[in-house]
Amino acid sequence: MKIKILLFFTILALINVKAQNDISKFLMDRPYVQKQLHCILDRGHCDVIGKKIKELLPEVLNNHCNRCTSRQVGIANTLIPFMQQNYPYEWQLILRRYKIMKYY
Repeated sequence: MKIKILLFFTILALINVKAQNDISKFLMDRPYVQKQLHCILDRGHCDVIGKKIKELLPEVLNNHCNRCTSRQVGIANTLIPFMQQNYPYEWQLILRRYKIMKYY
């Protein structure tokens, strides 16, 4: 039984690595990133990926991705630092649009 559990988590980790590698390929395609940014910021047409990102952003930014799948967490962990480093202005616009400010 322990071997099956270990195998399951190993496969899950490999899937996450593949998902992160896949997203890294997309992030190297500047026109594609720009297209997704236009979608996310309601400045252009959205494809399936852009719609999914728009759907997940509030969960990622406001709920620390608590309801995300492990794959979505891996993608968020790749995407957020990339945006902060390569698109800081757009990242601030995304935060303003999707992050709910809590006042106490």
